[in-house]
Amino acid sequence: MTQENKKDGRVRSGDRNAPGRRSRYNHCLLLAQLDKNPRRAGTHGHRSYQIILDAGADGILYEDFRKAGGRNRDFAWDMLRDRIEIKENQS
Repeated sequence: MTQENKKDGRVRSGDRNAPGRRSRYNHCLLLAQLDKNPRRAGTHGHRSYQIILDAGADGILYEDFRKAGGRNRDFAWDMLRDRIEIKENQS
């Protein structure tokens, strides 16, 4: 442990701007399985699912979904309910 990572007796993590671990869904396409958003309007879940719906038949890459404001917890919720199809990106 370096002295610069330790302050006030607490250990500091490394670079705060460094990305965390990569998701297993990176480079995967997300496709909506429903035509209408089933989530309650005005919620984070509604906004997250709408990002996927708006992508249309081409789908959206997981990374782009996250960059557009989609939340992982909403993605997981919808995935468990078979509202999202996940395909390996072939390009």
